[in-house]
Amino acid sequence: LAPTDLMPSISRLLSASISSFAIIPFMVGSLAVGYGCHLTLQTHQQLQPLVAANGRVVENQLKSHRKRIRKNESPSLSVYHPIVEFTAQNGKVIRFTDAVGTDPPDYQIGDRVSVLYHPQLIQNAQIQSWKRLWFFPTIAIGVGGIAILAGVGALCQYQHTQATQVPSNGE
Repeated sequence: LAPTDLMPSISRLLSASISSFAIIPFMVGSLAVGYGCHLTLQTHQQLQPLVAANGRVVENQLKSHRKRIRKNESPSLSVYHPIVEFTAQNGKVIRFTDAVGTDPPDYQIGDRVSVLYHPQLIQNAQIQSWKRLWFFPTIAIGVGGIAILAGVGALCQYQHTQATQVPSNGE
């Protein structure tokens, strides 16, 4: 076999590899969009039984979250968790520490916030905010959508290049 006889085979193999490579961002993006949709539905379902109340930030508690890779490493992250006080439907004054912490603090002492809680699980209350409820689903869907577009774009570009290529050697 002459080297020129192998060219169509190599070209087909390379073509299949490039088109397969373009599928990877599409597949990863689809998984991310699917996960984001799952998080959105999960959040929506969790909100159904919750009751809203008005609360007030009474303190910001600094907490260290340890993420150790090696032994004897110091904490890698310290964030402020708002401590919120509100009056539940049953008239009890409830104080809770929000699960989401930030640095700098999202809220100042005295800030009014909307609180969501389940009437039977009052201590599991949380601050109602877009960032706390919808941030991660939005990021997953957005990043996944960009990856899907990148994969589709790469595949379209590749197909366009293949269609406009001039065959050589009388093929």
